[in-house]
Amino acid sequence: MTRSQLRLRPFSLFAVSLSIAAAAALVPAHARAQDTTLDRVHNLIVTGRFTDAGSTLAQWEQSDGQPDSDASANDRARALFLRGLLTDDALEAESSFLGVVLSYPSSPVASEALLRLGQGLLTRGETRRSLAYLERLHSDYPGTDARMVGMLWLARAHRAAGSHTTACETAREGATATTDPNLRLLIEIERDRACSASR
Repeated sequence: MTRSQLRLRPFSLFAVSLSIAAAAALVPAHARAQDTTLDRVHNLIVTGRFTDAGSTLAQWEQSDGQPDSDASANDRARALFLRGLLTDDALEAESSFLGVVLSYPSSPVASEALLRLGQGLLTRGETRRSLAYLERLHSDYPGTDARMVGMLWLARAHRAAGSHTTACETAREGATATTDPNLRLLIEIERDRACSASR
């Protein structure tokens, strides 16, 4: 697949079950309370004003995003995450989310970045890499909303890898763990497919 083939509207690559607005909304509230400019970027994304969000984020990066600025680690991580949401290039999105995971693993947006990495790689057919990130999300970030969604994608990744029994077990765990009825329905569909194939 060429780089030009990977150019997509923001996050259409990852939007099988989550819209870009839903992706932004998954960022924890305490992560959104740090920097008012980044709050504005987040709100612009949620309302679909991607051009305005991109220009506002670029202004933040030119001032507060410089290495010698006093921006907090959480704000830097959040800016990287928002940049990943906004780019129309899948490889650039992957680079942004990977930057969050590697440089700011304890930030409030790290679990969501792992989810985005797993989703994007699975959509591109890179199942092994997708599994690595989704399994890390599952093991290292308990109690997060991203982990709950990640269980759906982890089951899908296991099924794509031909591990139907593991996919079945993962989906069963996810269906039991989530309190979101819509997410539970998606996981139950995945569970039925995986468990049927494992027999």
